[in-house]
Amino acid sequence: MSALALFPLHTVLYPGGTLPLKIFEARYVDLVSACLRDDAGFGVAPILRGREVGMPAETHPIGTIARITDWDQGEDGLLHVTALGTARFRISSVSHRPNGLIEAQIEHFDDGADPALSAAHAHLAELFDALWQQFAPLRPSPAPLAARSLCYRLAELLPFEPATRVAVLAAEDVELQLRLVEREIRAIFR
Repeated sequence: MSALALFPLHTVLYPGGTLPLKIFEARYVDLVSACLRDDAGFGVAPILRGREVGMPAETHPIGTIARITDWDQGEDGLLHVTALGTARFRISSVSHRPNGLIEAQIEHFDDGADPALSAAHAHLAELFDALWQQFAPLRPSPAPLAARSLCYRLAELLPFEPATRVAVLAAEDVELQLRLVEREIRAIFR
């Protein structure tokens, strides 16, 4: 178990995904400063109840460790940060620092290797390729994705229900993630 400062958001960050943030609250400026100084990560946890600003929110028990990959001072005076999701975690307990920052005791998921996509799910890779061509035609297409990574990228690109986005992140195994993604895709394309 290890301690990790949390950044609760009304979004889901998946491992391998990027997240642009505009930082203006003092507690999160402190968090970013500490992460840059110590070359450390922070936790992004989806909000269950509460708001992103003000009083600390209650989060889902599953989140993603984020590492800062880029930052600058924006023309708007805010700190602009880009974070990369690296690994999933489960929250065991939380405490609140005096500045309102949430600190969690976490356990890391043991995801192991990302399994290859089976032929039964090849249509998901075809859908991802079509979406990539539509939404990012000027960016080089990523190498073929393994099963878990493909689930995460589809959940980022498609208009999944928020509860499904969290369920895909929280699913214990890849087969469950694939079933959740398939179900949501069928609901979207009815």
